[in-house]
Amino acid sequence: MTITDPRGGVELTLSARGAGYAAIQQCLELQAEVAPLTSLERFFGASPLAQNARSWYLGALGEIVVAEKLERLGDGWRVINAVPVGAAGSDIDHVVVGPAGVFTINTKAHANKRVWAAGHALRINGFRQDYIRNSQHEAARATRLLSAAVGRPIIVTPLIVMVGISELNYGLHKPEVDVVISRGIVRNLRRRRPVLTPDEVTEIADVASRRGTWHRDAVVLDDTQRHVERFERLRRQVDAATRLRKAWTVLGRLVIVGAIVWVCIGLLDMITETLAASP
Repeated sequence: MTITDPRGGVELTLSARGAGYAAIQQCLELQAEVAPLTSLERFFGASPLAQNARSWYLGALGEIVVAEKLERLGDGWRVINAVPVGAAGSDIDHVVVGPAGVFTINTKAHANKRVWAAGHALRINGFRQDYIRNSQHEAARATRLLSAAVGRPIIVTPLIVMVGISELNYGLHKPEVDVVISRGIVRNLRRRRPVLTPDEVTEIADVASRRGTWHRDAVVLDDTQRHVERFERLRRQVDAATRLRKAWTVLGRLVIVGAIVWVCIGLLDMITETLAASP
């Protein structure tokens, strides 16, 4: 079935959907509640990012990083980002279809954190998270929906991709879901045994690109480009504020060093004068 946009008659698919779109929406909604920075705050590099929007902002950036990595898979692979699923506003970060099969990727951004995984357990800096269980649930739901839409069993494999972490360690038992650092995701997928023909990849990817495959409302009219542009403006503002804060930090250190040097020179002059005045 072809689903068309009633505003323009163009078939709606998820193929052009930007990475991190659901996280971007949440981030922008929270940002809209924040008062603009004052001139003085901007001068000193205060972050324009609302505190409660920070996790959504970092999550969106993480999904964008992983999507850029997945683009390197090349011919024979199809990637669909930010797939809306169900009716509760949840989404799948990335659906990948290729020779090695069908995968749902759950992206998690944890800057400079330590990750440990084994069996059903995954810990971030020692604190247990439900990422493995959630990823398994996500893949199971994708298996049901894709199988129903394609008309035959389609097995979906879950993956967890970590962005920005400082280290990844494994326990004695292999994690129930593969946990991969973002820089290794392409290698992880490419090294797997082929299970789909090129025609099967095309067929399944085309079905996976249809909104109606995943969402109860086959037509979901999201103003994607406008939200992406607003997020990019926010990203530039956050980056500019970060650079300005770093500049102020460097300047402050230079002032402190200069003050120490000035005091040392003054003390040296005092010592020199005292020694010169001694009989």
